Amino acid sequence: MAQVSVVISTYNRRRLLSAALDSALGQRDVDHEVIVVDNGSEDDTRAFLREHDHPRLRVIRNETSLGSVGGRNTGLAAATGRWVSFLDDDDLWAPDKLGAQIAAVEATGRHWAYTGCVHIDGADQIIGGRPALPPAQLMAELPYRFVLPGGMSNVLWERGRLGGDELLDPRLPFPADWDVALRLSRSGPPALVPRPLVAYRQHGSNMSRNRANLHAELRIFEEKRADLADGRPIDWGAQYRFEAGEELRAGARLPAARAYARAIRAGDLPSLARCGAVVLPRRAQRWFRDRLLSDADWVADAERWLRASNGDTAGPGPGRDAAQ
Repeated sequence: MAQVSVVISTYNRRRLLSAALDSALGQRDVDHEVIVVDNGSEDDTRAFLREHDHPRLRVIRNETSLGSVGGRNTGLAAATGRWVSFLDDDDLWAPDKLGAQIAAVEATGRHWAYTGCVHIDGADQIIGGRPALPPAQLMAELPYRFVLPGGMSNVLWERGRLGGDELLDPRLPFPADWDVALRLSRSGPPALVPRPLVAYRQHGSNMSRNRANLHAELRIFEEKRADLADGRPIDWGAQYRFEAGEELRAGARLPAARAYARAIRAGDLPSLARCGAVVLPRRAQRWFRDRLLSDADWVADAERWLRASNGDTAGPGPGRDAAQ
């Protein structure tokens, strides 16, 4: 039985999956299995996985797509490890991400862990990111807004800590990551590895979002979080900012700008700069990005492991210098 089960659910992302899978299989100093759920892909994902022979890799094929939650639940049901971590099929991990998190939970006796995170573009260049909140602040804010950088690609947790059937709620595909984090918070605060060990990718894949469905899901979620919220509502400004980030992640710049505008109207001041970074010309976008990263000395850590993952151990990194 593996110590950690990594679950990657994928659908029609053969090109991006390759790098994510390599980063999962390349984890050091940890006994782990990697479960890839091919969630009904219609591209060459199936052939790629058939040829990708590795002793740690297990592949499960859903003949039709079960959606993001269904794909993850297929992987969770097959997991054998004491610990579980999701990796989105377009994100990347530092090679010591799982090992550092295991060390953190063992040192603290806690049941889940998270790390710092940077945002990257399709060329693996760093375009954003900032240090994660301390655990006490994360626990205080989590009932009102989603504050885990990088979503579930960030988190490692002990099986048995989600409660219920230990699966994701199929009613909540949009706030699934937030729901999981809140469920884990019931077992106590997480351990923090402050280094940026996750790269959360923004790219131009096709995505559409039904706002009516989104708000219906959030109403269900609001009921589930009520006992943790002390009567306080969801921080809609922060939620719209998160929605904008998801739109931007999919390359939908105009919907992202609209979501940032909704966040600003809801009083979310951080969205002012981010909206500007979306709608201004590319040179101005780089200026905004550099301002966001200017105090993040830890970003050099991410630049090093991203360069190494691309086979480049010298020269400018994928962050600020390479983008000028």
